[in-house]
Amino acid sequence: MESVNAKLREPHSWIGSTEDSIVFIAEIDHVDKANNCYSHHDGTYHRLVAALAPGAAAQTVRYTNELFEAVSRAFSGALRCNLMLVRGAKNSIAKGGVRAAVDGDAWIVENFSGSVAEGFEFDMVRVQ
Repeated sequence: MESVNAKLREPHSWIGSTEDSIVFIAEIDHVDKANNCYSHHDGTYHRLVAALAPGAAAQTVRYTNELFEAVSRAFSGALRCNLMLVRGAKNSIAKGGVRAAVDGDAWIVENFSGSVAEGFEFDMVRVQ
C-alpha cells in the first residue's frame, strides 16, 4: 500500500484509500476462481461477493459493507482506481506468506450490480 500512499482502515480490509482514489485488493490465487477472476492479459477483474449469511461475523459484515460502498462510489463516479494483486492470503491456494504488488495501471469499475443483502458483483477493467 505504501507504493501508492494508501491506507487500510483495518489490517485485513478488502480496500484501501488514498486522498483521491480507492485501492481494491484482488486475491489473484483465491480458492474460488469462478467468483474471483483476474486476468492480467485481458486487463480484467471480476468478483462476486455472496450474500451475508445470518449471524455473519461483525468483521465480515464491516468489510462487505465497506467494499460495497467503495465499488458503488467508484462505479457511479467513474473513478480511476488501483488494484493491489495479492497471493497467499487467507483464502488463497498458495501458502508461505502474503505477497502483494499494486498494478501500475489505472482501473475502473465497468459493471456493478446487487446489494449487500442479496450479494453483489462487479467487473473492473484496466484503462491505462
